[in-house]
Amino acid sequence: MSAFAYKLWAFWLILRASVRVKLVLLLRAMTGTKHPKGWPPDQELYIATLTAAVSNPWQDVRKLTSLFKAPNPPELQMTLVPATRFKCPGWRDSYWIELRPDLRPQVCKASLVMLYVHGGGFCFGDPLMYKHVYPFWLQQLAQQGIGMKILAVGYPLAPEHPFPKALHAVVEAYEWLVQELGTSDTIILAGDSAGGNLALSALVYMSDRAQGFPNLEASCAATTSSNSSSRSESPMAAAAAASKPPRAVLLISPAMDYTKEGPFWRPRHDQMFKYDFIVPFGESDLSKLFAPPGSSVSTDDPVLSPILIQDFSCLGSSKILVASGGCEALAGNIDQFVAHLKACNPEVSCNLQHHKEPNQPHCYPLLQVPSLVEKG
Repeated sequence: MSAFAYKLWAFWLILRASVRVKLVLLLRAMTGTKHPKGWPPDQELYIATLTAAVSNPWQDVRKLTSLFKAPNPPELQMTLVPATRFKCPGWRDSYWIELRPDLRPQVCKASLVMLYVHGGGFCFGDPLMYKHVYPFWLQQLAQQGIGMKILAVGYPLAPEHPFPKALHAVVEAYEWLVQELGTSDTIILAGDSAGGNLALSALVYMSDRAQGFPNLEASCAATTSSNSSSRSESPMAAAAAASKPPRAVLLISPAMDYTKEGPFWRPRHDQMFKYDFIVPFGESDLSKLFAPPGSSVSTDDPVLSPILIQDFSCLGSSKILVASGGCEALAGNIDQFVAHLKACNPEVSCNLQHHKEPNQPHCYPLLQVPSLVEKG
């Protein structure tokens, strides 16, 4: 379809969702009832529109998201990190994101750097997809005298670059950041959905590699000739990164289970999807894009389904926050993952918090609904 045809189609999707929600709201007004989860009208419309969008083939979802680029928030200062900064094939541009100088803390009690890995089922999304949320996060910290910069990374997407290419890229970004800062003590490694998966898997991957355990196919850092060392980390830096976990890990609605027994393979009519916009693989067949048949990894591999990992000692003393929605399709699975993490490494429990927001969907703190941004 042409760009104009896509815009018409996008308009039709929004109009259809809007009419449907308006009719439901009218019916509720007549009967004196509210949304079962207490959602305000703008949230109900937003979730309905998202559901309509992500139910389409991956090519169309990508095209739809590219049509709706919001303006850059005036509070932010964004600096391009070109894809050529990194070596893994398929890198897209990344961005340093921080508050304008006049909005930063006058007296800075602490400085942090967040490495953010966006979600999107390994196939969608971009580093600036949450730029409507970042000003709120950064200003909340600034009010406490804490300065923070966010490195939002544009890792390679499937199906052009199937798993584990995205994992290798996140590992490369983390190692590069540790080398640039000279420490991991100020780093918060964060991600949502598939990005949360990549964030945790990257830490396990680096730890395993440092201990000489068998891994997936060699990472891009190991297979690139030494003449490009100016653009990447040295083996010594890579080892240092592996031995230095971040100060904190933030996982927002992490997708930790892609196995056949996991939530993504349940039928679409399952009640778990009733108040969420996630589409199960039975309809989208998304897994064949990021883990195609014959590839080096399957959905039963622990590095792709971290709920199968048995040792999380790579987290060290990092503070861990898992945030999830109480009615999201992954809610029960995330509960299971948190319990599994505690059982495997009891010493992690004292550093682990799980906030489960009642009656909210997948990635609720990141959705473009003002009340949810504030709640997050």
